Amino acid sequence: MPDKISADSDVAAILEDVQSLKRDFGVLLSRLKDNAVSSADSAANSLNNEAQRLYQNVADQGQRTARALSDRVEEQPLMSLFVAFGIGFLSGRLLSR
Repeated sequence: MPDKISADSDVAAILEDVQSLKRDFGVLLSRLKDNAVSSADSAANSLNNEAQRLYQNVADQGQRTARALSDRVEEQPLMSLFVAFGIGFLSGRLLSR
């Protein structure tokens, strides 16, 4: 009979250990999920900041190019008119085919 009581207490101890492992595993998974979400948010913020920086650089470059083109047209209006006419003429010839 003592062997049966010992075996029952061993089974009960094993069941308690399994329950404890389940709880610990649940906590571990929860923490892993939280870390993954945090890392994803951080990466998304970094990408957003980089995209905004690139957009600003492109917009600034576009403004500088437009100003330079405007200055060139003001400096040489007749040459600009001939260039625009030539581009329009060639485009018309190519598109009419």
